[in-house]
Amino acid sequence: MMVPNTPEILQTAQVIQAMANETGFDIRIQATEFASSLDLSVKGDFEAYLIGWSGRTDPDGNIYNFVSCKAPPALNVGGYCNQDVDRELDAARQAEARAERLAHYGKVAEYTLHDRPLIYLYHPKLLYAATAKLAEFTPYPDGLIRPQGLRLE
Repeated sequence: MMVPNTPEILQTAQVIQAMANETGFDIRIQATEFASSLDLSVKGDFEAYLIGWSGRTDPDGNIYNFVSCKAPPALNVGGYCNQDVDRELDAARQAEARAERLAHYGKVAEYTLHDRPLIYLYHPKLLYAATAKLAEFTPYPDGLIRPQGLRLE
């Protein structure tokens, strides 16, 4: 299993390795420099690849580039392609109403939960600390800090 050589992902790989070993699977960890792991993934030079994703606040940014037939190989590393998924993703991009988008993403979830092109293992807990003088800070689930509008009072 190829993994970028970052501490959190290496630890996750070690947990997977230990748990798999208890059931008789021999997983060998191939710690790889991050950019090199991305290059190898695009080339398809891996058996399993564990990598993190910061996520996005809109579902499109978390789904489309990983499971669409038209997704870049750097993100859709397994080469997953399902025309039904693409149809639903494209429809979600066209829909304006939140409920309509949700219905399309629900269909995408049905297909991808059946096909398993990706397996999401965990969502990190993000902690923030700041001075009480910081105003207008809004934490987002993707963990990316948006500095627009921040100010010290």
